[in-house]
Amino acid sequence: MESRACGASGPAGRNAARIQIEPFLATREAHVRAAAVEALGRIGEGRARVSLKAIAKRDPEKWVRSTAEEAIKKLDEVEGWRRDERKQAGSR
Repeated sequence: MESRACGASGPAGRNAARIQIEPFLATREAHVRAAAVEALGRIGEGRARVSLKAIAKRDPEKWVRSTAEEAIKKLDEVEGWRRDERKQAGSR
């Protein structure tokens, strides 16, 4: 799922990947939901935060909720790294 969805880069590619991955959050299989959550955290698309927070609060499986919380942390890290990169590029 992730390798195909993450083929494009940049903001448009990350958004396209998010759109392809988010439907997997609604599947009945917990391992698929967890994989989707992890992928959303890694691609770093800020608009995924709403979905990740919903899973972190309401998923029936505690381990999937925990995975969503970790994905949110990863998303925060990725977004912070991008902000730092933009600042550095602007100061050159």
